Amino acid sequence: MLVLAGIVAILALVFTLGIPLIVGISVLLGNIRNSSSLPVSSDITIPVPPVIFTTAEATNSAQILVEGYGEPESTLKLYVNEAEVKKILIGREGTFSFPDIGLDRGENLIYATSTDEAGNESNQSQEIKVIYKKDGPKLELQEPSDGQEFRKNQQEMLIKGITDTATSVTVNDRFVSVKDDGAFEYKLKLNDGENSLIVISRDSAGNETKIERKVIYQP
Repeated sequence: MLVLAGIVAILALVFTLGIPLIVGISVLLGNIRNSSSLPVSSDITIPVPPVIFTTAEATNSAQILVEGYGEPESTLKLYVNEAEVKKILIGREGTFSFPDIGLDRGENLIYATSTDEAGNESNQSQEIKVIYKKDGPKLELQEPSDGQEFRKNQQEMLIKGITDTATSVTVNDRFVSVKDDGAFEYKLKLNDGENSLIVISRDSAGNETKIERKVIYQP
């Protein structure tokens, strides 16, 4: 009788503790199996760098238009002189446009990057340099002086001056060649009486400096 009672007690213990244990193990294995079947992102390909354009390489405006295209539905960041100035989600068409990018005085280096949904960030785009210049170029007119009179045999007047390099000069709307050091000369045929002289120097940013003088020709 004692042996039979012991067997019954052991079986009761197994059923009491074993079944919940077996069920717990089964649930745990099922969770592991389900978690292993969840989708895991394996996208490690970085996006192609964006392409950006600007309206000018030099400007006298404090703001400039920057536009371009990049990977659709990626996050684009735009930088000016290493500082992030814009961040947008590119649409399905892949294009973007920023009409009001602020510039610092002098040289501005602009580039962009894009980051896809998996968190992969592209290399930076090509770097664009834009010069923001507000002041007009230097302009000095050495000859002639204002009000200078010219007599017979002086009908062809020499105009002589100096300006900044990399500028264009006009004399009464006629283009004049500027040397590498900024010097320029031009000969102008005078009319009888008073002659107006307008000399303008323009830089690549669109700034200009103007000098007006009058001379008199009395043959």
